[in-house]
Amino acid sequence: MLPLYGQETRMRHIHHIISAFLTLLLLLPSATMLAEKSSKELRAMADKKYNAGQYPEALDDYIRAMEQAEREKDYRNCAACTGYIGNIYDAYGDYNSCAAYYAKGYALAKRIGDSNLQSNFLTNLVTVYCRLGNVKKAHYYYSLSSKTPNTQDKDSWRYYLLYDKARILTAENRFWQAIAVHRQAEEYARRHGMDPVRILFQMSEIGNIYVRMGQYKEAISMGRRCEAMADSLRNGELLVNAYKMLADAYSLGHQEAKARLYRSRFFSLSDSVYNMREFFNVRHKLNEYEDRVNNERLNRLHDHIYMQNAIIFITVAFLLVLAVLILYIYRKNRHLLEAQRLLISKNSELAKQDKQNQLLLQEYLQKDGGCLSENEDEGAAQRERPISEENERRLLFKINDVMGHTYFFANPDCSLQDLARATGSNTHYVSWVINDSYHKNFKALLNEYRIREACRLLADKEHSERFTLQAVYEQVGYKNAASFIRAFRKVYGMTPTEYRRIINDEE
Repeated sequence: MLPLYGQETRMRHIHHIISAFLTLLLLLPSATMLAEKSSKELRAMADKKYNAGQYPEALDDYIRAMEQAEREKDYRNCAACTGYIGNIYDAYGDYNSCAAYYAKGYALAKRIGDSNLQSNFLTNLVTVYCRLGNVKKAHYYYSLSSKTPNTQDKDSWRYYLLYDKARILTAENRFWQAIAVHRQAEEYARRHGMDPVRILFQMSEIGNIYVRMGQYKEAISMGRRCEAMADSLRNGELLVNAYKMLADAYSLGHQEAKARLYRSRFFSLSDSVYNMREFFNVRHKLNEYEDRVNNERLNRLHDHIYMQNAIIFITVAFLLVLAVLILYIYRKNRHLLEAQRLLISKNSELAKQDKQNQLLLQEYLQKDGGCLSENEDEGAAQRERPISEENERRLLFKINDVMGHTYFFANPDCSLQDLARATGSNTHYVSWVINDSYHKNFKALLNEYRIREACRLLADKEHSERFTLQAVYEQVGYKNAASFIRAFRKVYGMTPTEYRRIINDEE
């Protein structure tokens, strides 16, 4: 047996050498072309656009930089890119995607042993899980954050510990305690001469809490302060928040004229700061990247199965030769009969294993495409525009905000009617906007959110014992395992169990 394995290894080495030589020949014609930009150069381009508030353009460059960093095995730069991608998703209210990229960045930071980078990602994870209403996870990451100091900037680390504590209190509806801690964070920032934006952060959070408490007079007062400060700092994001805060506060105070004024300012500035249509176009590229990564995993699995089959074939052939030899010896020595029977039994087991692997390979080769084909009685979406472009943008903004919350899409009885009610519209308009912007129907969009969240849970190695198959499909909104497995297979061409195995095998 050993000589045969040695021969197979030598043959594989020869095959790899020939493949590498042919690849080199193919690359020679492009040797005169300009070298591809490095991941650091691409990231520098992205950072410049990000700091200028050009989020869709920055997202496009961060995707390219992340891909290049992975090819260069520059995991530090890759972690930085994932962090900025998470920030952009956070700015657009897609908190589930944001959490996934922060978690990926944290894992990369742990991989390279950078405690300061870990600290930054832990703070971001606390924030996003507070926004998702997952207080348990927020507490978990806060505990890790308190034990992972940023040695390069201890003042910022202590500031964000206060900030994160206030966010958790807010998520627990302990509003007065949250306001007190936000004021502590504000005073800490003033005392240590930090960027005024950090002070504005606390003021904005306090104002939003006042709105949630129905304290509209206090909210209006804080909103005006935030508006003036954000305007002086030329901070578009926080100015948008101030406009929304004032619109909500004036509405609570039954001052509808002022509420309409600030609501108009909110939508106008939102369209300027957040180019939603361009963002969705770039996000499509990111989804293509994620799908490509999954396909690469499938290809690696295909190669693994192919190698297993080759080994089994060689083993079976060897055992067949050995069986003939034993048969020959048996004719001369009947004492070897039992050995022959055992060998035949072993050969049968290997043949069954070979058949099982062939069936598995065939299953992956014949997998369905990634697009869902569910049909839902949503009414015929007219090709003609039923609403104005401005109203479409506003409705798209609301749809994206609602669908970004786990509690919505994880509801097993979630429907188009529920989404219409949540956005303050009707099913016809909502269905038309989804079809026009996402190029799919509501059911397909709902399944996309559910399956992507399921993938995140399945890939969570730290809590794999808690995320059983049943726990996963119930948490993302499926009523039974059969419908979940069927939907998952349509998207990724494999079962959830197989997907988790691939993720674990990469460790």
